Amino acid sequence: MLVHFSTDYVFDGSKKVPYEETDPTNPINIYGKTKLAGEQAVRSSGVPHLIFRTAWIYATGGRNFLLTILRLATEREELKIVADQVGAPTCAADLAEVTTRILTGTIAGDKSQFPFPESGGTYHMTAAGQTT
Repeated sequence: MLVHFSTDYVFDGSKKVPYEETDPTNPINIYGKTKLAGEQAVRSSGVPHLIFRTAWIYATGGRNFLLTILRLATEREELKIVADQVGAPTCAADLAEVTTRILTGTIAGDKSQFPFPESGGTYHMTAAGQTT
């Protein structure tokens, strides 16, 4: 089964409540458009697949918003950060763990805990809650 990670940027951000998998997409920038094109290519390939849309990913390494803010907090007296977006910060390690459990359960045929169809589908995968 092919696993493809996508993004909430396939939506335009105008909805005031969390997006559902069945909501129409409407990307407003090239990043969202190319991620949506990737989703469409995976679907049209005909291979069994899981597309996981995620958002606000952070980790203890690499480049991400959390590490940038932590670094800037040690370098500056004051930080100015936009607060016009709402999302759920999602740990990369959690994404990896959950994806592994889903694939293991899917391969084992455990439909009680992993009710994914054999052909796959598109699912939103983020941490619970929200913040600005």
